[in-house]
Amino acid sequence: MSIGENIRSIRVLRELTQEKLAEMAKLSRSSIVNFETGKRAPRVDDLESIAKALRVEVSIFFQENPTPLRRKESSAASI
Repeated sequence: MSIGENIRSIRVLRELTQEKLAEMAKLSRSSIVNFETGKRAPRVDDLESIAKALRVEVSIFFQENPTPLRRKESSAASI
């Protein structure tokens, strides 16, 4: 999977719209659309903002089959 496909799949798993993710990451909706469709590559600072909004590590975007959610959520829940 590409970085954009990974962003989209995690966003969908989080049940977020592109608009909501953009708001949370302080980016434009068109940026999110362009990243997800591969029309534009996100900069490192964009990836950091998106990762923070999705509550995942940036490295997840570079994995072939990301399985992000439970580890970070469960560790936060156990604190």
